[in-house]
Amino acid sequence: MLNWIWAAFFFVAFLAGLFRWLVLGEPGVWAAIVGSTFDMAKTGFEVSLGLTGVMCLWLGIMRIGEKGGAVELPRDARPEGSAGPGPGLPR
Repeated sequence: MLNWIWAAFFFVAFLAGLFRWLVLGEPGVWAAIVGSTFDMAKTGFEVSLGLTGVMCLWLGIMRIGEKGGAVELPRDARPEGSAGPGPGLPR
């Protein structure tokens, strides 16, 4: 389903560019579409690179917490008869 939505995005953008080129007479519309495509690809890459850095930071903090024993504190603080974290997972 998501593939069809993305295909529709590209198809509608192509139709809009075709309309602007043929009906409105804008000859630079294709260069603008290609330029904006590469600009948005650059922006998407920069955002994903920043999010990857933040994820690495928090994974490092969790690793330090694991080695220090802070991750087991909430598990050990539960009463003995309480349910585990989920079916099939060790207490």
